[in-house]
This record gives sequence, structure tokens and C-alpha cells, in this order.
Amino acid sequence: MRYIGCGAEHYRIRTGVCDADTAFTVSLMLALALENAGKTVDFAFVWDQPHGEADYPGEVCDWIEKLC
Repeated sequence: MRYIGCGAEHYRIRTGVCDADTAFTVSLMLALALENAGKTVDFAFVWDQPHGEADYPGEVCDWIEKLC
């Protein structure tokens, strides 16, 4: 977490609520730390999805286009 102020300005974090690898609080703490550092964070829980599938196809491209 000490490197948070050194990265990009915009972050997109999606966490599947069926993730068996990491507790959802880890993603939530990361999102809050980024926001506290003045970063823009698009954070959401994705219902009934595991860790690797916690994003809907095409949405990340739409998010990038919106930022650009």
C-alpha cells in the first residue's frame, strides 16, 4: 500500500463476491486507500462471479474510452 501515490490517476476494481482466493475486504481497502490518496476509483462488487471473471465483457473498454 505504500506505493499507492506513485501510480496512475484512474483505477477500476471489480471483485467477484464468490471469490475463494481473497476476502472482499482486501479490494475494498485498496479502493479506499486509493481514494484517500486522491485517485479516481471505479469500484464494484460483481454478483455470483469468482475472482478471474469479475468483470463484464466490454465494460473495461467502455470505461477506458470514457476516460479518454
